[in-house]
Amino acid sequence: KEKSNIKLVQLELSSQKDNDSIPAQITEILGQDAVIDVFLANAGINGYMGPTLTATDGSKWESVYKINSLAPILTFQKLYPFLQKSETKQAIFTSSLLGSIAGYIPFHTSSYGQSKSALNYSVKALSEELKDQGFVILSIHPGLVATDMAKNVTSDLDAFPMISDLKAAEKQVALFKKLDSGFNGKFWDVDSDKEYVF
Repeated sequence: KEKSNIKLVQLELSSQKDNDSIPAQITEILGQDAVIDVFLANAGINGYMGPTLTATDGSKWESVYKINSLAPILTFQKLYPFLQKSETKQAIFTSSLLGSIAGYIPFHTSSYGQSKSALNYSVKALSEELKDQGFVILSIHPGLVATDMAKNVTSDLDAFPMISDLKAAEKQVALFKKLDSGFNGKFWDVDSDKEYVF
């Protein structure tokens, strides 16, 4: 059902042209004084899930890195002026426990795990760069959500319980409502509602 308070902008994460057009699209919809309170970077791909160094094709590695690591940060750059005008100033980046180095999980994630590790680094750096401006910036692990992407590798993840997309969304909304400066720079496991290690 169409909602009158939902506005769409065109963005193909692999397209620099689309990314460059974001400010103009937002201004056209919301006007010159447009403000964005919360940015949630949720798009991603899993690419090839296999032995890390011995089998991953370079072109696949690059495409996963471009979408999962670079695109969220490049999109944030375009949205930064709109977020800066908000009193909320929240930016949440969807990552994964599979990208944790200190909490390494012995499962072949190849390009996917590496891409999320790189994203986590950028999120941590952003949180330090912008904390004095009042931003709250963090990475989240939503849990193993029953999406098409997760189902492609479910047989390899039987030890990890899956949650529905609705339950994952409800838990994320609950987290977003309580975000404050204490969450800045954190890596948060939404499913268990606790901090995780980078």
